[in-house]
Amino acid sequence: MSERTLKLLILEDNSDDAELAIKQLEREGFEVEHSIVDTENTFREALDTDPDVILADYSLPGFNCIDALLIHQDVSPEIPLILFSGTIGDEKAVECIKLGAVDYVLKDNLARLGPAVKRALDEAVLRSEKMNAEMKLRESEEKYRLIIENSNDSICIVQDGRIIFSNPQFSELIGYPSNNGIEKPFIDYIHPDDRKRIIAEYERFTKGLDDRQKTEAVLISSEGREINIEFSVGVTTHEGSRAGLVYIRDITDRKKMENDLRKSKAQKQALLDGSPDMIILLDTNLKVLWANRTALNMNPECIGQLCYRAFPGIEEPCENCPIIRTIETGKNETGIVYQEAVEGKRGERYWEDIGVPMKDGNGDVIEVIKIARNITDRVKREKDLRRKNEELEKFNSLAVGRELKMMELKREINSLLEELGREPRFNLPGGSEASQ
Repeated sequence: MSERTLKLLILEDNSDDAELAIKQLEREGFEVEHSIVDTENTFREALDTDPDVILADYSLPGFNCIDALLIHQDVSPEIPLILFSGTIGDEKAVECIKLGAVDYVLKDNLARLGPAVKRALDEAVLRSEKMNAEMKLRESEEKYRLIIENSNDSICIVQDGRIIFSNPQFSELIGYPSNNGIEKPFIDYIHPDDRKRIIAEYERFTKGLDDRQKTEAVLISSEGREINIEFSVGVTTHEGSRAGLVYIRDITDRKKMENDLRKSKAQKQALLDGSPDMIILLDTNLKVLWANRTALNMNPECIGQLCYRAFPGIEEPCENCPIIRTIETGKNETGIVYQEAVEGKRGERYWEDIGVPMKDGNGDVIEVIKIARNITDRVKREKDLRRKNEELEKFNSLAVGRELKMMELKREINSLLEELGREPRFNLPGGSEASQ
């Protein structure tokens, strides 16, 4: 065999016997590094050097193999100890084996020493690997236990439809004392409205058609409280048979938030759709991303089109477009736009457009809300008002001129009457009174 280094501790008071053992092992292919001790104190000190194998004579003055085995088991039980002695009865040999010796070799049969040492070393490697595996298994089981017991989620194992294990969080979730729900069918905790669906999904799982499932359901607690849950099922084994590892998360608060959000969105949508104004979301290229009902009534196919093509039906943006100004300035902009082409659809010509910028975290405009209000009637009324005011001013001007002419004629008549020696006919400001 190939040469290998062997750290050998020999508990022996006969140096000749120790040398014979060393030479025999060297003939077997070992390169021996050895220590020879013959007292309890030196034996204890030598154990600290981590020898590979211990050869121990059964009987030494004041210290024997039984004492050495007791120390060995207390300090370094992983080191194989081989009883190496002269004549020894079977009874004593069996006692040593029970105390931890892995083998015994008689001094007059050295041919067994090499194989015994090799076997002891191999078995030590196996024991070490087994101990490491067991230690890793214990560590893994401890980590698993800590994860399971301290998880925020409820966890249980389901086999043949029944709960065979659960963590404390599951007991807390369903409102039962710890492990009180064990052996109960999992489906008993599911709301009747969801049971048929959950049973069908579990049957698929048991047939191996779906090894990983994630779904939602309503769970019923011991107090009858309905709990919205999300749970996923993974594959595990229990006592050699396939089982489901179920992770359960209480999503009652999340579902309430989702429902509140949907309600809020529905309310906002109703408000937007109920507005008589067109409300449109545009990107910075003026493409329509979203439109309310009023805008969709104007053009049901406006989504995805450029604003000026979707509504005025023109090939270029409107002149002095407030939306373009909003994109440029990043501020709310307002303007009145005359859109003659719209008249062919609804008769509207004049629109007041308001641009509201939507910005990113850097303050850059990424989208624009356009609010377009039909002000055609208002513009018409304003035009009518201007026309009436102009007519009033014209009529008023004519009336004032007529009044002045009448005053002038009255003064001339009064003057002629005075010249004729008669009383003035008209009462005039600043003049004498006369009857008509």
